[in-house]
Amino acid sequence: MAKRIDRFEFRAGVDHYLKDCAKTGRDPQKPASGKLMLRIRPETHLAVRITLHAKGKSINQWVDEALSRAAAE
Repeated sequence: MAKRIDRFEFRAGVDHYLKDCAKTGRDPQKPASGKLMLRIRPETHLAVRITLHAKGKSINQWVDEALSRAAAE
C-alpha cells in the first residue's frame, strides 16, 4: 500500500521543487489539462467513428489508449 502524504509534506515537496527550479534556472512544469485538440481529415474522422462505434468504444477512449501505448515505447 502506498504511503499517504499529508498536505504539509505535499506543500514542502512543491516548495522544494519550485526553489530548485529557480536555483537551476528552469521553468516549473505545469500539469497537463487533459485536453488535446486534433485536426484530422474528415474521412479519417468518419472511418474512426464508424469503426469505434461498432466496437462500443469512444474516440476519446481509443486515442487515450493509443497515446498511452505510444508514450510507453
